[in-house]
Amino acid sequence: MTKPKVYVHGSYIGTTGYNQHTRDFFRELSKHLQLKVRNFTIGKTWESFNNTPHNNEPYINEIDKSILYEQILWNDKGGRDNYKIYSDKSKEFLHDLNIVLCETNHHLFYDGYNGPKIAYNVWETTQQPEEFFNKLKEFDELWVPSKWQRDVTIKQGYPKDKIKVVPEGVDIHTFYPEETTHELTSDGRFKFFLAGRWDYRKSTKEIIETFLNTFNENDPVDLIVSIDNPFQEMV
Repeated sequence: MTKPKVYVHGSYIGTTGYNQHTRDFFRELSKHLQLKVRNFTIGKTWESFNNTPHNNEPYINEIDKSILYEQILWNDKGGRDNYKIYSDKSKEFLHDLNIVLCETNHHLFYDGYNGPKIAYNVWETTQQPEEFFNKLKEFDELWVPSKWQRDVTIKQGYPKDKIKVVPEGVDIHTFYPEETTHELTSDGRFKFFLAGRWDYRKSTKEIIETFLNTFNENDPVDLIVSIDNPFQEMV
């Protein structure tokens, strides 16, 4: 059986949650079909454009090099251009469909695509911005990670026969139970752990306020936070 040929588009390079999700998802998908990636982002090690521009990123592996196909860069006219990277003749195939995996209202959802196109989007609220929601309706199918997002998207008006739940997986080689001790977690006090950048979308301020209003300094309870935000201007 011939493997489907898929052209995927997203923010593959970087260390944000969306970068990690995009990278892990496409890495796994590449094991089951023929895939090439058009990448929107650059990492901290970027110096200038070349055929192997992301080799110094600490997470880059051979799978990444085998599927990265194009790099999107802004030009001096305010537009975007595509440049070939990690050249390999095996990537020069005509694709059967497109998958666009990006955050809400990203530029890539508004690009033109040859052939069927699937949008994969993760969103935290009950409604999408109207302009973007109408753009999603132009896709042949919409993938979301949870039944909750499918339900609220249908409630907003998306055709229920065009939306599928595709859960986000867990990398068991990175996240797995183990017996460890640490001074923060072995003092007998109950711990809440909050992970996610300081952002209104994550309700960070409200979570901290709720903890402070619920417990006092005499309660054997702690809140541990990991909430660094590299995009301070977005807060």
